[in-house]
Amino acid sequence: MVSGKKDRVEKLDGALSPKQAMLMWLQDAHKFDTVNEYVDHLKDQPDSAWPMYQLPDQVASAVKQELKGTSWEQIDDAVRNVVREVLFLFLLQQVVNRKVGEESRYFLASVRILLNDLHALRREQAILKLAPLGLLREGVMEELLPRGGE
Repeated sequence: MVSGKKDRVEKLDGALSPKQAMLMWLQDAHKFDTVNEYVDHLKDQPDSAWPMYQLPDQVASAVKQELKGTSWEQIDDAVRNVVREVLFLFLLQQVVNRKVGEESRYFLASVRILLNDLHALRREQAILKLAPLGLLREGVMEELLPRGGE
């Protein structure tokens, strides 16, 4: 039984692998500047152009072609495996992209907050440098410096 599975794997070496299919799809998707542009492009395309249809069809066709002449059970088993793998890779890519997007939004928001704090600190330091020189009238200092909670 093991040798039969090994023979099928060796025979599949020449077929389009799920990884290769994903890389080809990513190349095509990256021809667009944004995800929205890519999705807008897909809206006018047939279902077969959408990755959830295209990727499984590509790897299944490659396996069927590569295993032509073997039993239907072997072909079905191999097709099921490559389709499962390519869909896993596609979903993994989607999850990772979403997570990276969320993390980058959080990071950018943190940077904005830090920059605002830095500007406030610099403003406060500039005002404090002027105070000892008598350049600020009495009472102006309190108006310029941020109060607690603001």
